[in-house]
Amino acid sequence: IHPQIIEIIKLARTKPITMVMVNTNGIRIAQDKEFVKKLSEFKGGFEIYLQFDGFKKETYVKMRGKDLRKEKLQAIENLIEAEIPMTLVSTIKKEVNEEEIGAIVKFALKTNYVRGITFQPITFVGRYSKDLDPLNRTTLPCVIKAVEKQTEGLFKKGDFVPLPCPY
Repeated sequence: IHPQIIEIIKLARTKPITMVMVNTNGIRIAQDKEFVKKLSEFKGGFEIYLQFDGFKKETYVKMRGKDLRKEKLQAIENLIEAEIPMTLVSTIKKEVNEEEIGAIVKFALKTNYVRGITFQPITFVGRYSKDLDPLNRTTLPCVIKAVEKQTEGLFKKGDFVPLPCPY
């Protein structure tokens, strides 16, 4: 997290915008309760956009290079304690964490202060550009099918609609 993030958020809050979101892996939020307390001062029009890829050790090792389960769950616990809303952001990679989509949805539904989930199928750039076949990947329709199947129909394909595009 940027060393001046609190000042940046304060500045953003002076602008005529309705929402400030901080996009983070959650490590500092898990480790620094004093920092979380400072973030809680922004409640109302403020949310954490928290990287959260699943529940399995292998998921984090393959996706992030190390097991971050403890840190992710601690970050969520600290945000709940501080009453800070969050959106869970799950990067989905074929044959890594596709089978965790339903568990993520069920977890979000029962977890206070989780306002939503963003499922992001992995893109083929940067460190992932060499080892992935762009034709053999998870797509958003794959995610929607997995949500329906893995939540035993709690959500159905027809519950999802694309965002309108102004162009």
